[in-house]
Amino acid sequence: MTPPVRPVEGNDGGTARLFGLRGAPDATTVGVTAGHGSRDGGVAVDVPESVGTVVLFGRILPGAAPEPGAGCDAMLHALTVEVVLSRSVGDRIVVDAATGRALEHGQRRGRGQRQGG
Repeated sequence: MTPPVRPVEGNDGGTARLFGLRGAPDATTVGVTAGHGSRDGGVAVDVPESVGTVVLFGRILPGAAPEPGAGCDAMLHALTVEVVLSRSVGDRIVVDAATGRALEHGQRRGRGQRQGG
């Protein structure tokens, strides 16, 4: 089944691709794992919900400006953000907005950060 969401177009480097989803289908709080760079300020996840779909839109938060001449270490850091839904996932499709693909429930590692939604 193809999720009813088109991938985000024109990724400007501020879109965080999602790597994992944890939480039971009857949960109203889910953990979403996303990646960000060492110089970024972390990630946030916006959650537009509908009757049949939960769309998770990961955003990379701006970090501090690098010092002149400082290089990038090219590290990808995984961060798990806790997202509060208006109701349980139930039988709704959970979709990564960056790819347009459904996310499967599973455990991923990352530093925790709670975000209300």
